[in-house]
Amino acid sequence: MNIKDFVMSSYVELVDEEKKDQVDIAFDEMISSQYEEAAGRFDKLYTQDPNDYMSYFFRAYCKSHCGKRGDVYVASQKLTSAFNMAYQKAIASSKYLDTEVYLMLSMYKEAMDNLAYNAVEEVHINSQGKTYKTNPTKLKIYSECEEVLVTLMRDSVNVLKKLPTVKAYITSYLQKLVDTNLNHNINLGRKQGEVLVLYAPEFASELEERIKKAEAKKKRTRIIIAVAIGAFILIAVLINLVG
Repeated sequence: MNIKDFVMSSYVELVDEEKKDQVDIAFDEMISSQYEEAAGRFDKLYTQDPNDYMSYFFRAYCKSHCGKRGDVYVASQKLTSAFNMAYQKAIASSKYLDTEVYLMLSMYKEAMDNLAYNAVEEVHINSQGKTYKTNPTKLKIYSECEEVLVTLMRDSVNVLKKLPTVKAYITSYLQKLVDTNLNHNINLGRKQGEVLVLYAPEFASELEERIKKAEAKKKRTRIIIAVAIGAFILIAVLINLVG
């Protein structure tokens, strides 16, 4: 049993007795990719109790797996709205934050990744008549998910760092972001690293060292490019003179 399945099982034990069977069945349907059935079950639970923010979120999660590929961006916006609402409700009233917030964070990230994966590519033709593909929707969903999560983790650090399962998830998530972005976007990687240090202060010295190495590598690359351009111009001038 992985951590997510374990936390799901823990969550079922926390819900009111009259909901327990329905939530358990809905989770089984989700695991079996019967998302429409699970969405309907969570919709019924939320209709019965409008304060049941977890069923509201789970319904949105399931619905994000049911739409058409061309609708993934709209679905991502609806999911983000449900995630934000459920998270704020949990922070304000829940006695089971570690379990509930872990499920929200991990399932939101998973669902947004799925929506991004299913985004439809755009086909273009360049000036030479050759086709090429881009996927701006995919990049937009990934970027917005990342921004939502990192902002939440930064702004709620005083609450979330006290939750052991959530803290472990956040630390792992931010480490992966920093590993990726320090190689491609140093400023973004630095900002995300600063959030990581709020949860794992022991990472501070390593982060500083990695930023220095990334900046030095970037500087070397700029120098190499500048030298290459200069050499190209010089060769072109010499060829022109000889000609």
